[in-house]
Amino acid sequence: MSIFDGVTGLTNVQARRGDVIGVHRSGALYDHYGVYESPSCVYEYSGEPGDMENARIRTTTLKDFVKDSGGYFIRVFPQRFEDFDSPRKRSLDARARADSGGPLKLAARLCAASEKAYAASYHLYSPDETIRRARSRLGEREYDLGLNNCEHYAVWCKTGLRESGQVDAVLARLETLWVRPPMPDSLPRKKEEAEKRRDLLGR
Repeated sequence: MSIFDGVTGLTNVQARRGDVIGVHRSGALYDHYGVYESPSCVYEYSGEPGDMENARIRTTTLKDFVKDSGGYFIRVFPQRFEDFDSPRKRSLDARARADSGGPLKLAARLCAASEKAYAASYHLYSPDETIRRARSRLGEREYDLGLNNCEHYAVWCKTGLRESGQVDAVLARLETLWVRPPMPDSLPRKKEEAEKRRDLLGR
């Protein structure tokens, strides 16, 4: 299982032209993505092992893309953005529905506006369009693990969204670690302590 377990995919199915495919790497620690055109052509954002600073968008064969992963899966995308599921979309949905006052209400409104713009970018491209988009960025050398990785590229080719569910899932988990638990209300505690002192003095 990959670190992003919300992906919808198909295994043991022959990929078709324009499909986004993925493989589990490093013992399923992460998934590597690409755009399939034929057995001799898969578009990927990759570099030499241990040298991602020089990563680029290039073509490779399906055999080399899979390597020792044991197989590949096909990423499935819905026709409508409303049916699209990802950690980022779930986070935006939750914040946009937040019903609170003050700064939190303003933040909720900003999230709602962000979600609207995000939704407008979603379009399920045809196989030919997906391949054209993949080819249009061949040679690019602007790899960024958090902002522009292989999954960002492949998902963008198919949907127009620059998204990596793996990155978003990690960020969501880190966010839960960074959020401090609410501090207990000190006033009731102080009142309770004062009452105990009075009880002790009255005995």
